[in-house]
Amino acid sequence: MKNLKSSWLLLLCMLCGYSDLPAQWISSQGLDGGFSQSLVTLDSTLFVCTGNNGIFARKVTGGAWEQKFPSAFFREIMRSGNALFAYSWFICYRSLDHGNTWQNMHPYWNVSETNSLCTIDTTLFIATETGVFRSYDNGSSVSHINNNLPEMLAPMISSSEGTLFCYTYNYAHKIFQSQNAGNSWDSINTSGLPSSYYEVGDIC
Repeated sequence: MKNLKSSWLLLLCMLCGYSDLPAQWISSQGLDGGFSQSLVTLDSTLFVCTGNNGIFARKVTGGAWEQKFPSAFFREIMRSGNALFAYSWFICYRSLDHGNTWQNMHPYWNVSETNSLCTIDTTLFIATETGVFRSYDNGSSVSHINNNLPEMLAPMISSSEGTLFCYTYNYAHKIFQSQNAGNSWDSINTSGLPSSYYEVGDIC
């Protein structure tokens, strides 16, 4: 009888203790055996960029995965408004219908590389091998915003609280910022960074 009471007491303590545990992570089903480069949500759908296996999507609440883009290597997937962009240096595709159809954007932008994309509110910024572009219509039309930026090779771009940041791979290896949506740029003081900072992989 004593052992029975002890067992019930132990079980009660375990049940009470579990209520204080943080929420547990649950593995998503259906994409085993691969790896994810990045992911993004649009409305109630989760989109996953799976490296060489293309893009898959499913409802945020669960369900079966559906391949939205066939086998292709994408480094990043992101959204701008209701548009999805998937890119990896030499390719950049856009979808305006939740990933059902995709359009190659490089011919429209007259570039061969897309290195990074970012947004400020509803404005899209695109970093390419010819500099930085700005678009007010999710990439349908673009304009160069290289004002007082040096001649650039494969820049990277990021945004934070309305400020743009741009890193250039040209011989100067400088970091610039813009507080007016790319109309003008100012060089950031890099004093204190190591001499090899030009080997950074990304900015955020």
